[in-house]
Amino acid sequence: MVNSKRWLVWAAAAVCAASVGATTVADLEAQGLKPLNADEIRQLVVGHTLDHKMAGTQTVAPIYYRADGTRTVNAKAFGGRVYDTKWWTDNHQRCEISARTQAAQCGSIFKRGDEYVFCIQGEGVCAWTFTIRPGNPDGLGQ
Repeated sequence: MVNSKRWLVWAAAAVCAASVGATTVADLEAQGLKPLNADEIRQLVVGHTLDHKMAGTQTVAPIYYRADGTRTVNAKAFGGRVYDTKWWTDNHQRCEISARTQAAQCGSIFKRGDEYVFCIQGEGVCAWTFTIRPGNPDGLGQ
């Protein structure tokens, strides 16, 4: 039950962050940005750690992506845990099993300056950004 409450708090924070000045796909496209294609996404993530931040926060959730379609997520900063899950590309989107819902979710990735913006399909806003660190410096999943 404790983990459920933590994830509920995390989900509520995500909704709040998303509603306060979050970027939309239309905003990014208006800036002339285009989503990455599937090959670009795989080259970007495989063998690297992506430090995900929710819009409006400085809290980081590092995620290490492997070529075999698995990833290790460190969600401790959001009251969660470290766990392994699946990821893949579909229709030029990065897809994954959501930590919040345990369901598949897909989204487009845009490069904006020194960071990337992840826009989950159907959410209306792009509530996550990430930067990349080469390799697995945190030893996630080892």
